[in-house]
Amino acid sequence: YVPDYNLTNDFNLDDVVHALYANYQNKLSDKFGYQVGLRAEQAYLNTEYLSYDPNLAPEDRSAKGRLDYFRIYPSIYLTRELSEGSSLQLSYTRRVNRPRGWQVNPFLDISDPVNYRQGNPNLKPEDIHSLELAYSKRFGKVNLTSSVYHRITNDVVEMIVDSAAAGTNVTYSTFRNISQNRATGVELISQFTLNKNFDFMANFNGNYQSFSGSEEYGVDANSGFNWDANLTANGRIAKGLTAQLRGNYMAPRVMA
Repeated sequence: YVPDYNLTNDFNLDDVVHALYANYQNKLSDKFGYQVGLRAEQAYLNTEYLSYDPNLAPEDRSAKGRLDYFRIYPSIYLTRELSEGSSLQLSYTRRVNRPRGWQVNPFLDISDPVNYRQGNPNLKPEDIHSLELAYSKRFGKVNLTSSVYHRITNDVVEMIVDSAAAGTNVTYSTFRNISQNRATGVELISQFTLNKNFDFMANFNGNYQSFSGSEEYGVDANSGFNWDANLTANGRIAKGLTAQLRGNYMAPRVMA
């Protein structure tokens, strides 16, 4: 066997997160309550790509990457009880969505001979700001929750597809941070308990998304409507025996 040094390497990843958080919950009256939270986070993502190619100089066999960032994540929830079994909640949260290990691994995956894929060790996490107004109401055996929301995602992670080589049909895909996405939508969740042996839950989520695009990577701005829905039914057949039926539909997606 003769080693192929383009496909023989080592990748080390060190993902470290130090965090401190606190939540405080109280009521201003019998019907009005609030909760505030704050999370401080210091995160590091250290990577090292090592080649085994003996034809390379020792100083060229290693490529190191480092991400170092400090962020504050606040959250605010205001809840108003309207009547027995119904409430209204207004919330703002800031969240983080970190890339997966295979999204930052620079090893070139050629298992599909016409679609090559490679991770990006310099990928930054997505930064998400969410504002939501939710209403919940119980109607006997039916529990209904509806919400409208607006979310802003910075440093959106998207897979960029390009040609791997001129004159071939092989594509090359990698992950990049491409500016911003804004989504405004509505979500409906209903839970119905028929009896002690049968219940089901239905969910619908629809939103209008607007991607800013990226001039650097040749990605145009794009926008459109997305929606998905699912239904889950649970049945108790006998003591210690249950069954679940689940259906899920995702409409065609509008992407960057």
